[in-house]
Amino acid sequence: MIRRSFILTLAVVLVGATSQPARDLPPTYACARAAGAINVDGALDDAGWKAVAWTEDFIDIVGSSGKPPVALRTRAKLTRDDENLYIAAELIEPRVAATIRQRDEQLYREQAFEVFIDPDGDGKHYLELQINPLNTVCDLSLDKPYRDKGKPNLGFDVTGLRSAVRVQGTVNEPSDVDEGWTVELAIPWTAIKTLTEDTVAPPRSGERWRVNLARMRASEPAQVEDAKVQKAIWVWAAQGAVNIHAPERWGWVDFVGTRPAKP
Repeated sequence: MIRRSFILTLAVVLVGATSQPARDLPPTYACARAAGAINVDGALDDAGWKAVAWTEDFIDIVGSSGKPPVALRTRAKLTRDDENLYIAAELIEPRVAATIRQRDEQLYREQAFEVFIDPDGDGKHYLELQINPLNTVCDLSLDKPYRDKGKPNLGFDVTGLRSAVRVQGTVNEPSDVDEGWTVELAIPWTAIKTLTEDTVAPPRSGERWRVNLARMRASEPAQVEDAKVQKAIWVWAAQGAVNIHAPERWGWVDFVGTRPAKP
């Protein structure tokens, strides 16, 4: 009887472990050193990017289970050198729109690309970085997630940050159809080190950080033909809920010494 109960319990556990779609489990990404120089201009055509693989296409923040693929493609890539972590993103968008030009404003209220970095993976003292199609930046740190009464520190600056955006179309022009926009970021290791006293940056090969990447899309109805995609949050790592501040569900970035084969 004991053995039979154990087997039944084990079966239930295994079924539960495999019931979640693989795409909704925390993804991993191998971040190798850049093979060449990177000029942060938003073009993504430098030698340093050519061999770098894209992430999987972003999915709905809640997850992919029972949902069709998201309407507009978003993907990103990461690489590094001795001074910076480089992040690039490609966002397909027929109606590129943005109005906020003031730094550290709430960019997530319109169209924005977001980066979340927790170097030691403990869910505390992490970086949030937002950028919109006008190349406006919002950077802050949180001591812990909002659910745990975390407080955002908008006084935190990613000192030395370089960012660039290129729009394939016309911002805030509803009469034409755009292709989208690209983002390029150079985040200095020296800035990441200031998150906590014990943050080790640049990371050594073999280390891994908790990271998530997100796309916020909240356009005016007049700028969007398809109301179904008027407001959306698409992410690299699914959160299981409409809450990006769940660090334990973010993906893993593995810092590797050699670049994996590009798919």
